[in-house]
Amino acid sequence: MTPRRSPAVIANEVRLLRTQFAGAFALVEGRDDQLLFQQLTEPDACQIRIAGDKEKVCEAISILDADGFAGVVGIVDADFDSIDGAASRDNIVRGDTHDIEMMLIASGALDRLLAEYASPAKLQHFEDTVEMSVRTALNKLSLPLGHLRLESRRKKIGLRFDGLDIPAFVDPDLLQVDYARMVREVKNHSQRPELDGPELERAVRRLEANGYDPFVVCNGHDVVAVLSFLLRRIIGSQPAVAITPTALERSLRLACDRHEFATTALHQELRDWEARNQGFKLLPY
Repeated sequence: MTPRRSPAVIANEVRLLRTQFAGAFALVEGRDDQLLFQQLTEPDACQIRIAGDKEKVCEAISILDADGFAGVVGIVDADFDSIDGAASRDNIVRGDTHDIEMMLIASGALDRLLAEYASPAKLQHFEDTVEMSVRTALNKLSLPLGHLRLESRRKKIGLRFDGLDIPAFVDPDLLQVDYARMVREVKNHSQRPELDGPELERAVRRLEANGYDPFVVCNGHDVVAVLSFLLRRIIGSQPAVAITPTALERSLRLACDRHEFATTALHQELRDWEARNQGFKLLPY
């Protein structure tokens, strides 16, 4: 197991690396982010380092900024920052979707994944039946969880969402989410039986009324978990072992196209950072 490192330790590691590498450093939250950005950045000009989570990325950048350390950028998930009105920072970049997985879901990476894992006939039947694309259906089924995550964050409830039993509350045939069952599943998964379930349902409904962009609200891990369920239950052409959420997230990363990435807000933010930090390069083109 990798030992936990404090932001101060992470900042010191970057300082030491500067003695061996004159290029840019990008701090990212986790291993999945590192794997993706190693595909998208220029390896001879930029090193990708894992901090552990968003808070550690931001704190390590603050330490290095205070020292006047040049050529380091933090790449973090936007999460709910745009909804909460979080201020931007020069050496922290984030895209316009909730996280990296949602950026990939919004891109052609999802279409390339479906070409590999879905049955064309089943996929066409599903989209004709629900009268929407798989992408739109995924967002619709994941949005209530996204709003519940937002409520948990705002009220500091500390609900847990990883590893939920998606079939317990999602009906992919009717394209519906049972809110009461969803809240009960999340409460049980979080070991928080004392929470008021009906009030959490009402909170989700209130947040829905704001009409937030699903790509801003939906958590990519939730969307991929729902996609895994859809592939197993309705549209898939592969055995269940091949379409776990972990396998699908890996496939989305591998299906990422550099030219499509160049059209994203995150790519533009990285370009803007390069312009502000002359002499340091992140992107290969």
